[in-house]
Amino acid sequence: YDTIAIVSSKDKPALNQYVQSLSRRYRKEGTELRLIMQGGVRGNGGAILSVAEWYSGPQLVVWGDELFTDGNRAAEVTKLYDESGETSIALVTVPEALVSRCGIALVDDDDSSLVLDLVEKPRPEDVQSRLASVGGYLLTPSTIETLRRSLRSADGELYLSTALRTEARQRRVRGAHLTAR
Repeated sequence: YDTIAIVSSKDKPALNQYVQSLSRRYRKEGTELRLIMQGGVRGNGGAILSVAEWYSGPQLVVWGDELFTDGNRAAEVTKLYDESGETSIALVTVPEALVSRCGIALVDDDDSSLVLDLVEKPRPEDVQSRLASVGGYLLTPSTIETLRRSLRSADGELYLSTALRTEARQRRVRGAHLTAR
């Protein structure tokens, strides 16, 4: 990809200044590093919609607060997207003790890359799956439109998981199984 967008807020001046300084170096190397201020919609869905204001194609999204020491989640979701043409999400198997802290993907018995539903932070006894969605996504324009139409949660924020669940129930989400730590 030739453009990298970093979504931030005015409340993070040190990060914003650093990204702006990096953008000059990246430009010399042929990549645009764009700093985007999150608009009025709060939540991770709001950040994605801020990018969608200037870019209408598929979006590769990774959360900056999740670190992987093995594998390449961006490459894996991109590969699955290229094969399927559908929104693709990174999945890892988590121990039962972590299930209630994660979005858990329920996948098709015959095609484990087909995500049928996403359950946000379930009790372990309520789901058999241990496949957690781990902050790596390649979103189609259709998923971004679903996000745009999604309702905000009770806390007033817009979450990507809401749109992904809607898309999964319509059989439009694929899961890339990673062996990440």
